[in-house]
Amino acid sequence: DNLDVLAKVVDNNLQFSIGWQNNADNLGKFEGVGQILGPNKFQIDLLPGFITVHGQQWNSINPTAVFYDSSRFSIKNFLLKYDEHELYADGKISAFNGDRLNIEVRKFNLRTLGFFIPIGTNLSGEINFSGFISNPYDKLSFQADLKLSNFQMSNQYLGELSFNALWNKSDSAVT
Repeated sequence: DNLDVLAKVVDNNLQFSIGWQNNADNLGKFEGVGQILGPNKFQIDLLPGFITVHGQQWNSINPTAVFYDSSRFSIKNFLLKYDEHELYADGKISAFNGDRLNIEVRKFNLRTLGFFIPIGTNLSGEINFSGFISNPYDKLSFQADLKLSNFQMSNQYLGELSFNALWNKSDSAVT
């Protein structure tokens, strides 16, 4: 089990590299550059990298900009991809109702999760998800749409499933 963390800060400029390798099937590496802009404020440009989990290599395709200060968090153009599976995030979270963090999962095959599922339980199907969160500080807004196609569990076909969730402000609950 190896974890390598290298960081260099000079005149509020940051360079870092994080890499790990538990074995040949579980490893990863990410690098980035950034600036420390104040006591509670930084900007990081995350360079393309990868995570390999149980032999499946997920690649961070795009350079990703991350910004944080005490009033907001933003991430721009994050894409993690394995074959046709994609995890995507873009947007920002703040106290401003117009800001929102968008999250998408595209063509995610449930077989990819096989190493998390108990032995003897076989899952298959494809997940597509889109959703957002806005202003979790005092006026939470949340919406999610999930579609599960060709869903099978333990070799039994269960069909097509669709879920929609929306934050109900008056009840303070997801409906």
